[in-house]
Amino acid sequence: MKKQTIRKDMIALRTKMSSPDRIQASRKICEKIKQLPIYQEATSILAYFAVRNEVSLYPLFEDAWRSGKRVSLPSMEQDKIVPRLFTTPSALETGDFHIMEPDKSCEKIDITKLDLVLVPGVAFDRKGYRLGFGKGHYDRFFEKLPDVYKCGIAYDEQIVETIYPEVHDIPMDFVLTPNKEI
Repeated sequence: MKKQTIRKDMIALRTKMSSPDRIQASRKICEKIKQLPIYQEATSILAYFAVRNEVSLYPLFEDAWRSGKRVSLPSMEQDKIVPRLFTTPSALETGDFHIMEPDKSCEKIDITKLDLVLVPGVAFDRKGYRLGFGKGHYDRFFEKLPDVYKCGIAYDEQIVETIYPEVHDIPMDFVLTPNKEI
């Protein structure tokens, strides 16, 4: 019940944010990501395409492409995250859960080649644990990649004291907001 309450409150909070505030926060986060050594050194990044008022990483995609980085987005296949190369918005289609993802013609990315994963969340706690929509997709994905660098992305208000993590929850290495780094 506690997780459901946090989820409901955080989704409402994102919905109430004005579009200019979301855009400004997203740009600030993208600028901070560009300064991270792990981003600067990365050649292959798994990101996400923002939905439901999430932090938008689109400005970062353009920087990554200019820098020669391979950007992939999650594609859902049989309830599992499969990274697929993202090179243009025209290759996106609506996938499971109404999330934009690369169409099936886009190249699958070898998960062992990922240097950095940028992870959306409904909320994050001060220990880096993530609250999503309760399906466990990212936790199962990270079980296969214990050494990949995991960076949670959120608005300042999405940081809570605890998300009441369970034994299967995998914490982020770092959580980035416009004004906080956890």
